[in-house]
Amino acid sequence: MVRETNRDGNSNREEFARAIELAKTGSFSALDDLFERYIENGSNFGFRRDALRVVYELSQSGNVRAAFLLGIFHSSNGGPARDATALRFFELAAASDYIPGLINAARYHYYGWGTKVDKAKARAYFQKAAEAGDSNGMLGLAMCFAEDGGKLNRVEAVKWTRKAAELGNARAMNEYGVFLIEGDGVAKDAGAAVEWFRKAYAAGDAKSGYDLCGCYLEGDGVEQDVRKAMEWLLKSAEGGYVEAMHQMGVMFAEGEFVEQDYRRAFEWYRKAVEEDHPQAARNLGLCYELGQGTKPSPEAAAYWYQKALDAGVEKVGTNLGTLYEEGSGVPRDFKKALDLFHRAAKTGESPYALFKIGEFYFEGRPGIPRNKRLGLSLLERLASEGYVRAIEYLKKLKR
Repeated sequence: MVRETNRDGNSNREEFARAIELAKTGSFSALDDLFERYIENGSNFGFRRDALRVVYELSQSGNVRAAFLLGIFHSSNGGPARDATALRFFELAAASDYIPGLINAARYHYYGWGTKVDKAKARAYFQKAAEAGDSNGMLGLAMCFAEDGGKLNRVEAVKWTRKAAELGNARAMNEYGVFLIEGDGVAKDAGAAVEWFRKAYAAGDAKSGYDLCGCYLEGDGVEQDVRKAMEWLLKSAEGGYVEAMHQMGVMFAEGEFVEQDYRRAFEWYRKAVEEDHPQAARNLGLCYELGQGTKPSPEAAAYWYQKALDAGVEKVGTNLGTLYEEGSGVPRDFKKALDLFHRAAKTGESPYALFKIGEFYFEGRPGIPRNKRLGLSLLERLASEGYVRAIEYLKKLKR
């Protein structure tokens, strides 16, 4: 018969006490068990507090695994102060050349997490890990060489990437394939690139399916085959590579290589935005605005357009600005609309946004003073570049 106890019962206390005693021996596996059960996933505050105290004491007595685990604990709790504390523990582990400590300390200095960006320190940590035979250290060192630029540095980047790939690092396999397909720092060899992409995908790198899709579409290193390209794109998307998810949406929305299917496009955009893909957020907004693959909802359209804008898709200002101009899904606000059109126009990719700015200034809008001279100059500029809306608008003025 199974004996039942509550979470704070004697059975749980005894089990926790055993976990503490085992962790105090300094065993890495015992520390991992204590961390996972009572710190990372534990709900008993007292157990968690006591477990953290034991791990901290071990870290101060030179246990590198304990220091590393405390770095993980603070990194998962967010915020600059926590990041700085996490870095301190990662560097404590790195001081004893503990590979996970070296890699994490390198990443924190490289990206400026909890400290100022320091590429020199990052490189030194990556190099220590690489020279110790760690594939992630090799890949990090390759990243530093590639960023430095210049032919010799590119060659070094390729060398360290290949070393990591030969050790079975899936991401390195993919990146080495990219070097080969582009002929960057190494002689171009599309056939070899395809083989590395296949190896990387088999090792769990979903991006490589996306790269294989490109190879089959272009006939680069393989015979051109659209059907196989689509199969690899789907594999990549189902494997979790977010750009492939987005491209599946684009493909179904535009009916490119497949029968047009707005519902499936909408579903793939939804999956991509769950992984924070900015352009997918813009396209999802478009689905809601036009009622493609879902019921029309200007409110939902505005929400997703704003998400895309916040993520840096400035061109979406055209879409969101139009909603503010029309008062569709958001309160009507001409000043807000004009600001959004300006943001979109600055990308140089939205002549419609520039057209709306010209129209607003030429005609005037509530809260926006009329400026016929500025508006006309913008409209004439667009017309001279062949923009049909501007040409038609100016024709109407002359009637």
